Amino acid sequence: RFGNESFDEMMIGFVDYTVKDGLRPMGAEDKIAQHLAELSAEYPASTFEVVVKLGDHVAAELQPNLSYDEIMKGDFTMQTALYLPKEGAGIWYVPVNGVVYKGTLSGIQWTEGTFEAKMVAPFGSFLVNGSGGPGQDAVTGSIDTGDGDTLMTFDGKSVGAI
Repeated sequence: RFGNESFDEMMIGFVDYTVKDGLRPMGAEDKIAQHLAELSAEYPASTFEVVVKLGDHVAAELQPNLSYDEIMKGDFTMQTALYLPKEGAGIWYVPVNGVVYKGTLSGIQWTEGTFEAKMVAPFGSFLVNGSGGPGQDAVTGSIDTGDGDTLMTFDGKSVGAI
């Protein structure tokens, strides 16, 4: 009914536009700051500004815009926002290549100031182990694959301590 397939009629178009000053899309750092403000307004004792230090191989995967020289220097960090409750699920906002993703912390197990949780995010599932937490000034720990291979480490301050 419609005849043979043809590519002779394909079209291409371009759109030019100018963004009005003050209306530019929010960058990852600003989004993290916004999430920190929102979380701390609702959960001040359980919200942390966390710096995640990436391992070399993880940095190359999660931040593909890094140059070879930057990867070889080995100092890769990301500013993140963490909501770590004593009960229920937590939230971890993580920037990857300029986009902020929401990870969910589930099955949080607390044992005398330490915790373990599973984090599921669009970029993978991980095991999070750490110390500190709600009502304390800091949180610290590691993120791994669940088989003991540490991918990242983290340190953070309670928003109440910042």
